[in-house]
Amino acid sequence: MKTIIKFILVLFITASYSQSKAIKNFSIKNQAFKGSKITQAEYLLHHVKPMGILARDSTVLPQFLHKLMNDDVSVVSISEIDIYLSDYHLDYSDVGGSIQDSLSRNKKGASAKYFVIHDTSTPNFLNKDFPSNINEDSWKQNDVEVRWGKRNGPHAFIGRTGKTFFPINFSVPWRATGFENETLNKAISRGLFVHIELVQPRKSKTGKWKDNDIIAPDPGFTQEQYDKLALLYICTSARAQNWLVPAYHAVLDQGLKNGHDDPQNFKLNKFSDNIEALVKELKD
Repeated sequence: MKTIIKFILVLFITASYSQSKAIKNFSIKNQAFKGSKITQAEYLLHHVKPMGILARDSTVLPQFLHKLMNDDVSVVSISEIDIYLSDYHLDYSDVGGSIQDSLSRNKKGASAKYFVIHDTSTPNFLNKDFPSNINEDSWKQNDVEVRWGKRNGPHAFIGRTGKTFFPINFSVPWRATGFENETLNKAISRGLFVHIELVQPRKSKTGKWKDNDIIAPDPGFTQEQYDKLALLYICTSARAQNWLVPAYHAVLDQGLKNGHDDPQNFKLNKFSDNIEALVKELKD
């Protein structure tokens, strides 16, 4: 029986490996995607269209994000972040754990290298309009600790008002994509990625399959979400002592059965601008 189960698992992993588009750009030996950090980011940040269709061409990185991937800007120091947190009456619990602790590592000892951006794609309002208060505290989905409090992962949920809930510390290895769970060896994948979920509702597009969740709000995310996402990106990079490579969930799972389409309507330029503004504030 054990032999049969093992054989089935091998077939499953082999099938997932052959279906995955991302694995063709991944080096098992180096435990990283191929090429420079710029090349990796250009691939992993392919624009995600509705239904998970990726733009044909690689993404042209915004200027500041390009500088980060080229290591032209030094990583923000722990002391600079500590001053910022104190000035805004925040503590380590507001940024996913002590920034003096290392970031998650896989079983082979490699520190996390990738900052994966997701959206929750829920609730699905089907054929109804989005509620007028989705960007306000009164919308229950923005109370992220209550909504997602029973989850053991991923690392963070960011509500549309900027409220954040951390099911686990960024030091804890976690897998949250099909690419990690179905394609990569667990010893490599678990700990190589950190995962951020941005709250975003969906609704159905007329003429498509029943109860589809194709339509996302536009703009997809709020200024408060971009602000908090930039802060978490800077803090996790400080813990890694290296600028993490941002990635979209949909790109990682491209080609896999039940692949994802998130994040929808994510503005990469806005994310880059927010990081730039915050880095400037932290270093001034």
